Amino acid sequence: MFRYEPVGISTVDLQAQASFCTRCKFSHSLYSSLCYFRPCRRRSPSSLRRCTTISYFVLYTKYSSAAYQLIFPSPLGQTLVQSVSPSSVSLPLGFIAQDDTRQEIVVSFRGTSSIRADALTGIYNRNILIQAYQGTFLPLGFPSYTSVAEVVIDAVRAQVAKFPTYTLVVTGHSLGTAITALAAVDLKTAIPDATMKLYTFGQPRTGDASWAVFAESTIGVDNVHRAVHTFDGVPTMVPQVLGY
Repeated sequence: MFRYEPVGISTVDLQAQASFCTRCKFSHSLYSSLCYFRPCRRRSPSSLRRCTTISYFVLYTKYSSAAYQLIFPSPLGQTLVQSVSPSSVSLPLGFIAQDDTRQEIVVSFRGTSSIRADALTGIYNRNILIQAYQGTFLPLGFPSYTSVAEVVIDAVRAQVAKFPTYTLVVTGHSLGTAITALAAVDLKTAIPDATMKLYTFGQPRTGDASWAVFAESTIGVDNVHRAVHTFDGVPTMVPQVLGY
C-alpha cells in the first residue's frame, strides 16, 4: 500500500550529507532541520530536502517506538492527550500527543498481535474480508481499528478544534501501521480541514489497489510516507498475487 520509500542510510549517504552539515555526520546529517547549533553550511534545495525528509522519519519512528510502552506519561517529552485502548482493561494500542513547539498533534500506534490474527483469517479468503471505504477490501487492521476509532476521532477532533493551525501526524510501526493507515483516512474524512501527514514504518499491504487509490486521494499523495526495510517480512506478508 502506498508508495515505496526505502530509507536505508549507507556510509556513502552519511558522507554525502556530512559535506553540507557543519558538525557530526551521525547526528546533524539526520537532524539538520532540527539542529539547534548551526544551520547547514550549504543550502542547496536538494541537500536540505534530503536532510529534512530523513529528520522527519527519525523523529516519527521515535514516536512509533514510544507507543510500545505500557504507560505514556510524556511521549518524547511532549504533552500526553490520551492513551488509545479498546477498553479500560486492555493494553494500549498507542497514544495521542501534542507538541506545542513543532505545533503538531501526533497519533502513534504500536504493532499488535491482534492484527496478525486478522491477517491469518482474512488474507487468503476474500469472501470474509470486510468491504469498506467505497468498495475496497481490507485484509488487515479493520477489526482492531474499529475498537478504538471513536475514541481516536473524538480526541483528535477536540484537539484540532483547540489548535486549528497544528499539523496532524499519524504514525505507527510494523503490524500497527494497518491501524495507522485506517486511522489516517478516517481522521481526514472526519476532519477534512486538518493538515495531515502519514508516516509508517514496516507497513504491510493494508488493502487492495482500490483502497490504496482511495487512501492516497483522501490524505494526499504527497502527505503519505512509507519506510520499509529490505529484509523485513512484515511489509510483504500480504501477497500481491492475491490483489493487494
